[in-house]
Amino acid sequence: MARGRDDANAGDWLDQGLSFVFITLLSFAALAIVWALIETFTSVRFEPMWLRRAMVVAMALASLGMGLRAARRARARRPRAATTRPAPATAPTPSRSKSPPAPSVAAPEPVTAIPQSRLDLVMRPAARTAAAIPAAVATPAAAPKPPPAGSILETARYRPIVFREIYPPPAEPGLSFYGGAPVAPAGFAWPRSGDAPLHFVMQWDCAELARLDPTGLLPREGALYLFGDLAWRADLPFRFVHAAGPATGWTALAPPPDLGPLYGDEGAHCCPYASPHLPEAEQGAPNLLPRWPFTPLVIDYPPVVHDDEDEDDGTGRIYWTERSGVGEALLAAQNSADSAPVEAAGPRPGGVARPFPAFPHDYAAARAVCAKAIDALRRPQYLSAYTFLPELEPDARMATAKLWLDEAIAQFRAAARRPPRAATTQDEADRFWAWVESIAPTFGYGFPDLVETCVNVSLGIGSEGVGALPADFVARNARRHRLASETTRTEYEHEFIARSGLPREEAQKLWREKSEAKTLIEVRDVHAPTPNHMFGPPSYVQGDVEELIDDRLLLLELSTTQPIGFELGEGVLQFLIRPDDLRAGRFDRVELVQTGY
Repeated sequence: MARGRDDANAGDWLDQGLSFVFITLLSFAALAIVWALIETFTSVRFEPMWLRRAMVVAMALASLGMGLRAARRARARRPRAATTRPAPATAPTPSRSKSPPAPSVAAPEPVTAIPQSRLDLVMRPAARTAAAIPAAVATPAAAPKPPPAGSILETARYRPIVFREIYPPPAEPGLSFYGGAPVAPAGFAWPRSGDAPLHFVMQWDCAELARLDPTGLLPREGALYLFGDLAWRADLPFRFVHAAGPATGWTALAPPPDLGPLYGDEGAHCCPYASPHLPEAEQGAPNLLPRWPFTPLVIDYPPVVHDDEDEDDGTGRIYWTERSGVGEALLAAQNSADSAPVEAAGPRPGGVARPFPAFPHDYAAARAVCAKAIDALRRPQYLSAYTFLPELEPDARMATAKLWLDEAIAQFRAAARRPPRAATTQDEADRFWAWVESIAPTFGYGFPDLVETCVNVSLGIGSEGVGALPADFVARNARRHRLASETTRTEYEHEFIARSGLPREEAQKLWREKSEAKTLIEVRDVHAPTPNHMFGPPSYVQGDVEELIDDRLLLLELSTTQPIGFELGEGVLQFLIRPDDLRAGRFDRVELVQTGY
């Protein structure tokens, strides 16, 4: 028996080592090819030499992270019975049974889809902290055991609550929303960490949650709040707070006067109407997130496919995946009857043309245009010679760029004297637009995206200028706030070959003929990135979450959600709690797994 274990362990280590070496080298080669393609086919140059060296180091670290992840996957795929220490005689045998409740959302006919996988988070080791910094709970050393069918843990894993953003946002947000100012009862104390106030992240209407709660453990009335320090660093102080009682007479709280900018030093990089290229006091980073109301919706997570390594790591644990069944459940939730957004149809306006007569309709939009110009003009050598003043000699181009940069900074400072949500007058908007036209080559082909961002920002900050927004521009932004969306396309070549059953060369020839004749079948795709959610499976990331989910509920998972201004880089925040602590309302015992960089 000992010899058998040694042989198995040797094979285990060899498998992990080969996976690590192969994936590390392959990842580094792929990154190097991307770098070469960027410098070959674009005007971007990674200079000076210190930047190139830093890029090489970053590529090496990313490749090592990918290799480590591959090694862990290789280890999870190997049989564990012969390579792990036998359990004590009194320990129960871990069960591999998975019998989730039958989904209530009918699964449609299977369609071929191209999954949109989450990027691997490899740039920084995971960190685990606890609210109010309680003592860390020791991870059990015993082998993981899936929760028994019908238990609270099992039920919660297959009944996640997702947040469908209400679009366009109403003037009165209710009690469930991201960002803005919290709505709370009189005497509510804004949470702090040490001497600094925490930023308000989101809140939930507890009565609304109680109707969806598969566990019956969440508070039944009042509101639940999440506050946190959103600076990008390894330790993220946070607080969950429950305010009980009916919401009669509750009001929006004014932020503390010493509340700093969002995301710390990264704040001006994350906000479209701030600029990191000005002195710190003038950058204009906000201290409140945009306010986006949402409707909590429960979905049935589809039964797990045990041979899918993205869902099952070989221990019986499951993780959120973006396969078609999950996408269909999210699409059904998105398209449910109440407040489903209506999207604009047809092509959007292109080029640097005034999108509507009132643009820029508020000072946030004016600042966003200036910030975009400042970012481009501070490095004129990277502007395309084909679109940025190609008729001028290089020295004249650089001199013009410097002049326009000074103008953009002056315009930004002028706009920053007014609150971002303040509406512009028509005369102010006209004068600003005349200046935009004078520097139009600065924006290249990205101006329509900038306009959509400005519209989205205005809706999120409750701008006084939203009344000037045309309905089609508002509707065009609806797609940013969907849980899932569906598209149709013609069948890809590899799909046709697999479906035809013909020899490859014959199938390729037939596919080309059908493609030219436009007689290929239509294929339906559903795109559904992993949503922010309560309960349900966690995302699989390089962290400690796999050590906690055997006896804890996933209270909340958050990741970067750009349409609502929530930026965590490539990070993900996973808050977990034991069922008994949730039942008792002991939110000071919530634990955080923070992964990314």
